[in-house]
Amino acid sequence: MSDFDYKTKIALIEERMQQCKKDIEEIGVKVEIKLVTRTEFEPIRKIVYGLVGIALTALLVALITTVMK
Repeated sequence: MSDFDYKTKIALIEERMQQCKKDIEEIGVKVEIKLVTRTEFEPIRKIVYGLVGIALTALLVALITTVMK
């Protein structure tokens, strides 16, 4: 390969790297916008865990009363 071919390939690689950097920065911005932080999610988690706990307790009580009869 000639020296010109190497320079052309290096230039193409540099251009692709710049595009990759730009894409990564865009992804970072989208992640910051769309993701929920842990503190924002905490109340929802407590509500869901509470409802699931109540449902499982009701199921367990129903199972025990069925077995006791």
